[in-house]
Amino acid sequence: MRRAPCLVISLVCLLASHEAFSQTCTESSRPFRNIRDYIRWCEQDCGGTWTGSQCVFNTYTPPPPPSPQQLSEEDRGLAIRLKNEGNLREAEIAARRAIDRFDSPDAENTLGTILHDMKRYAEAAAAYRRALSLGERKYARGNLFNVLIAWGRKALDDQAYSFALDRFREALDLNPSEGDAWYWVGVGYEKLDRFDQAEDALRRAMAYGDRDAGPHLAYMLSHVARNWYERDWAKAEVLLRKALALKPDDAELRNSLGYVLGKLGRRAEEKEAYEAAARRGSKYARGNLAIVLANEAFEASRRGDTTTAEAKYRAALAQDPDNKYSRFRLGELLAEQDRFSEAREHLERAQELGYPEAARLLARGYSHEGFKSLDSGNYEEARKAFAAANARGDSGAADMLNQLTTRQASDKEKAGDFAAAERLYRKAMQEGEPYAKSGLALMYYRQGVEAAKRGDAASAERAYAQAQRLGLQAAAERLETLRQTQESISSVQPRANDRRAAITDYASLLQREADLLSRYKYANAEARVDIAGQLAVLRAQIRQERASLVRGVEPRSPAARAMPARLPITPFQWPDTQRGLTSELERASRFIQGGPGSAEAELRAMGGATSVPLATGRPVGAASGEAPVRYERLPRSRETPVLRNLAQSHDSIEQTIRKLQSQVEEAPSARAALTASAAIAKEREKLLEVEKQYESFSIRTRGRDRTAAKKPDEPQ
Repeated sequence: MRRAPCLVISLVCLLASHEAFSQTCTESSRPFRNIRDYIRWCEQDCGGTWTGSQCVFNTYTPPPPPSPQQLSEEDRGLAIRLKNEGNLREAEIAARRAIDRFDSPDAENTLGTILHDMKRYAEAAAAYRRALSLGERKYARGNLFNVLIAWGRKALDDQAYSFALDRFREALDLNPSEGDAWYWVGVGYEKLDRFDQAEDALRRAMAYGDRDAGPHLAYMLSHVARNWYERDWAKAEVLLRKALALKPDDAELRNSLGYVLGKLGRRAEEKEAYEAAARRGSKYARGNLAIVLANEAFEASRRGDTTTAEAKYRAALAQDPDNKYSRFRLGELLAEQDRFSEAREHLERAQELGYPEAARLLARGYSHEGFKSLDSGNYEEARKAFAAANARGDSGAADMLNQLTTRQASDKEKAGDFAAAERLYRKAMQEGEPYAKSGLALMYYRQGVEAAKRGDAASAERAYAQAQRLGLQAAAERLETLRQTQESISSVQPRANDRRAAITDYASLLQREADLLSRYKYANAEARVDIAGQLAVLRAQIRQERASLVRGVEPRSPAARAMPARLPITPFQWPDTQRGLTSELERASRFIQGGPGSAEAELRAMGGATSVPLATGRPVGAASGEAPVRYERLPRSRETPVLRNLAQSHDSIEQTIRKLQSQVEEAPSARAALTASAAIAKEREKLLEVEKQYESFSIRTRGRDRTAAKKPDEPQ
């Protein structure tokens, strides 16, 4: 409590001191918030000394006003602060105000940096040059170098190449030992297509330690090399090797070198370059190497070295699995070796990759597999194969699909399984196969002919009737003839108990036999077959009658020994008659079975042309007397489009000849047979001409050993 008066007294003293000072330091006086504020004012503003209880004032001298240089520095500092904050517009204003107050080199340099950041390169360069003229040496020279480089690069972007080169050369004049300047001078020369000067500048940049100069020079040299493509491959090689000396591990440079070496015909070096590029990861080199290997495989296949060709194609696919050319060629090679199960995968992949020939080769391959299955009797597999070929556009496969069941039925018929053949023919008719109905009718017809030859009239009649119901007119005519014969034979019945009547009946049968022989002599080919059947039936009846007559005579009596085997039926001796009948029957048999004296020979004797045997489709001889042409079809995969068209024409003509052959066999009269035979002769002339053309075109293909194929695409 006793300290309170002291505090009051001290405060009064302070106020008094302040009042006194206010009279001598009035310009800087101000109200104070506390004692610390007062002490600071005493010592700093008025230059006094605080003794602990009072302020002892010295003589006060007011500070001088700031100079223009000081004000300029303050504005320059403000400009730097605003620039760092990103406020470039206000920073420019502050810098220009600083220059207006006092034109110092530092202020000019600061203005230049601000304008540089604002990408106003011309003004920035002018500011730096003013700073240099005012004597600034520490920063302005380097800043001017940088702004000239930036200015030139912008000109490059604007495609003002000459202007850019001038800026780069100005920068080079500021610092001739700067690798960056030499680098950009080289770029400027490159843009102006002055490549020799560009190379010199870039090599100087490399000498001064510029790390970008070497790769850029290598790039430039490769670019220049591409400019020489098609004009001077040797010069392009020199440039690429220079580039590789700068970048020895560059995969694309090695790929380009391989391409150039290939154009120069240096295949081994080309392959080596592609292999080196592929090892370094160039996908283009892998593709080009695949093409080189495919070319080697193609040449090997042309030489007949299929093992090497297959290995090369597989090596090409190992480099580039999507190389459609190698896929197709490998599939083609395997298909030619009858390895279609392996070829199918490659051909289908080639088709997916867009190789146009793959679908056609696949179709031919499936058709070939279908024919192989047919040869082995596997009709289900054949149907699948032909369906696959048909799906890929093989019209021949569609035709085969439309007759598969009919062919199967025909095979069963040839094997003697007539019940199975009939079921298959009827199934084929339900499936709509065009030849099923006629095939079934012909089967019944042939069964009728065989039954008539055996003398089985009932079976022959049933077979002819079934063939007639299926629309075969020849069967109807034969059925009518057979019935008339049966009626004639049945009208003469043996009467065993009446020997005289039996002899009369026997004589009637012999007279009937004589009539049939007379008719046979002047009948046409078809009628002779019927008459031969009737003779067989009639002779059976004669044998039965003769046996009855012989049983009526004692076997060892002179009368029995004097009785001939058959009674003479003409004024001539019996042996001659027997030989004549045998000869006629043999001719009839040969007519049915083929061979010398067959229907073909009969037609030839009547003035017709030779026919084409159904087994092979080969002509027996030409109507004009020419030597037959050797027709040997190439494998389907090796046929050219022209050869395929000729082969299709050949098959079509053969099919027409087969139909005409059937008409000859089924002709109801000699005139009809001659007409069909004449048509066969015309078709055979066409066939011979087609075979000549095919042989002529195929000679070239056999000489090349394989269908010529286009070369693979050029490497990239």
